[in-house]
Amino acid sequence: MNVVTKRSHWLLVLFVVVASAPAQDLRYIEYDTDLLPGTIFKARREAVMHEIGNDAIAVFYASPERLRNGDVEYAYRQDDNLYYLTGFPEPNAILVLIPGGVVGPKSADAASPILREILFVQKRDLQREQWTGRRYGPEGAMVLRGLDYALPNEQFGPKLSEILASVKPKRGFVPAF
Repeated sequence: MNVVTKRSHWLLVLFVVVASAPAQDLRYIEYDTDLLPGTIFKARREAVMHEIGNDAIAVFYASPERLRNGDVEYAYRQDDNLYYLTGFPEPNAILVLIPGGVVGPKSADAASPILREILFVQKRDLQREQWTGRRYGPEGAMVLRGLDYALPNEQFGPKLSEILASVKPKRGFVPAF
């Protein structure tokens, strides 16, 4: 093997490894193998939406992270309501349930979907994840937790305004902490 062939071989191997990394990324976010499947949480969300009716909206917030002292945090414990409905263990998440539905973004190959649940989560940040641990991100939340739609939590304010303007709910539910 000459030097050029050997170099191109290693470049090909490097390309395959780098190109396949994002596809394998979601497998290693959840370490536990005995988690409840997303279908159970989906059924719970459907039951809550049935109870509040089509003319309402419900918003569930994750528990905040708490500092113990200076730079040490307490072990995180998710809000009971949010965890019961999603099984989502990360802080700074917000679940919005819209029983009447709202028109979602158009995709290139299909019509706009009707969204009844949106989870707002933290974006993936690979540099920060080295220190804080892996995050689901919007894609991981949809795939691993069985949610219809997820967005970065920076979009919560504008998206909630858009939802309220289009749905015009008569009732709103926001559980107390």
